[in-house]
Amino acid sequence: MAELSRPFRISPPAISRHLRVLEDAGMLRRIRDGKFRRFELNPRPIIQAGEMLRRLALEWERRIDRLEAFLDREATSARIRK
Repeated sequence: MAELSRPFRISPPAISRHLRVLEDAGMLRRIRDGKFRRFELNPRPIIQAGEMLRRLALEWERRIDRLEAFLDREATSARIRK
């Protein structure tokens, strides 16, 4: 961990905790190679999260568009009533 933490301003135990979180999320796989540990990145969870965020963004854009149309109708209706 010391070698991995060297380029960053973070302690080896903190690096280890971060790697554990990524492992638990399925984004990283630790491979023991003798006395060394290698890591393999699994991009699928990141891709899935991106897809989910895109779907959520589209849904919120649709909701905001409907709200804007409603508010426009309300404003027009209020002007007509005056």
